[in-house]
Amino acid sequence: MSILSNKLTKKQQKIGTSLINMMFLTNGRPSMNSTTFSSNTFTAPDDRAWQICILLLPAVSLSNISHILEPLQAANQISARPLYQWQLASAQGMPVITAEGLQLSTQKFDPESNFDCLLVIGDQHQPHSLSLSLLTALSKLNRQRNRFFGGIGSGAILLEKAGLLNNANWTVAPELAANSGATQPHALFQIAHQRFTCQGETANLDMMLHIIQQQHGKALTVHIAEMLAYPNLRQPTKLTRPTPIDLDASAPPALAEVLTLMQKNFAEPLSLEEISHYCGLGSRQIQRLFKQHIGTTPNNYYLQQRLDHAHRLLVETSVPIKQIASDSGFSSLPTFYKRYKSRFGNPPMSSRQQADIYL
Repeated sequence: MSILSNKLTKKQQKIGTSLINMMFLTNGRPSMNSTTFSSNTFTAPDDRAWQICILLLPAVSLSNISHILEPLQAANQISARPLYQWQLASAQGMPVITAEGLQLSTQKFDPESNFDCLLVIGDQHQPHSLSLSLLTALSKLNRQRNRFFGGIGSGAILLEKAGLLNNANWTVAPELAANSGATQPHALFQIAHQRFTCQGETANLDMMLHIIQQQHGKALTVHIAEMLAYPNLRQPTKLTRPTPIDLDASAPPALAEVLTLMQKNFAEPLSLEEISHYCGLGSRQIQRLFKQHIGTTPNNYYLQQRLDHAHRLLVETSVPIKQIASDSGFSSLPTFYKRYKSRFGNPPMSSRQQADIYL
């Protein structure tokens, strides 16, 4: 690894140094014998390390890589044996230049090599330009049912294009969500049926800790989280807290007032006429502002916000579903179930059961 720029921040230099240590201290040459796993859990072999091929795409960030490797390294250290081994690869085996300007040495990706898991890590902010040769190589892996596949950032999109996500729900970074085809764009990460995808950055750490918990138990995971000073492990489908729409400078303050009014009235949704009255804007004016600055209708935005609120309550609390429906402004349970499934792909009970696995 060589530094191409001397303008790195101290934090980036620290991450780079840590990454070097993780690459060379714990990255042994794996034998990578194939193993058959359960389709729903990440079962680890008892007698050998889980072999991971980490395929790096151009402009990958150091933090995206380090948040994957840190918990793996910690698992090896705490267990005093190699539970995990990994190798960094690229499409051509050439050095990969990170978003921070570091150069990472890699091996050429070989789809015929024996690894248990392929993890593709890409840029979070813009899609990777698809290489036909790499796409073809990845597509060949679809026939190998005993392997696990994961994608982060544009890596998730590449796996989907190669047909490797196997119709599983998947997520991607918010910057890449538009037109990506992600079935769960609001989730921090998704783990199901030997597939895992993630928005990236610190969510990588949450995802890896959940995978380690499935393979080696909760006690080890808690120890790792303590070692990494990361006490608040987040749920796979847990949404980040409501993020205000980043309105452009031309949006009137009254529009922000409308959004705030909606967020404060989930249990008893206001009609457009009532919002118009409270905010001093005409109904048609509100509709035009939503179309211009948010890209949807007021009713659709309001409904999505209420469903997101319901989803957070489902995966973060034990509040009964009937009460959650009421608190989110749904007087009819069938209507709530229908709307919820349309937005998140699963009925409410399935989301809660999936979240409970990781408590």
